[in-house]
Amino acid sequence: KGALEIAQDLYLFILYLDPNNQMASLSLAEIDYLIYKQKEVIVEKQKLTSEIKKARTAFLKGHKELYRTILSEINKKYPNDPQIKDFITDIEQTKKQLEKQKQNRDKVARLLPLATEAFQNKNYEKAIELFIQILNLDPSHQMAQQGLENAKVGLAENKINIWLKEAKALDKDKNYSQT
Repeated sequence: KGALEIAQDLYLFILYLDPNNQMASLSLAEIDYLIYKQKEVIVEKQKLTSEIKKARTAFLKGHKELYRTILSEINKKYPNDPQIKDFITDIEQTKKQLEKQKQNRDKVARLLPLATEAFQNKNYEKAIELFIQILNLDPSHQMAQQGLENAKVGLAENKINIWLKEAKALDKDKNYSQT
């Protein structure tokens, strides 16, 4: 129970003891009115919360017109309500996050073919650089993870092959002083 309900109980008890107590009757009437108003406020807050949820759902589903309509109605019914300001701030942050995610997807879509081409052309260092850029944008990108591993293996194999050729050339010349 809240303070108003406790006060209500006390005044009811006073009136039980002294049914003609005018001060207790007036105070009880005021408390009853305050409780009624408090419940009205709670109901309005619940309605506002419900409308905000509808607006958020419309926004997230990409229904921009519905979102704007609901938001406009909310602003008319509840001007300057802090809950609305918080909601709008939250939506603005969500918009920024979604825009950044879209930009990252676009960058990944541009970089992936370049990385794949570099890998196919056995330009493993460039492929590694591009796959790392992709993974910085999207750490869970499966193709980039696999591509990076394959490019590292390809680079290592290239180095081993170069060393083997150099070793064979030295062996042919029997010029061991260079090793």
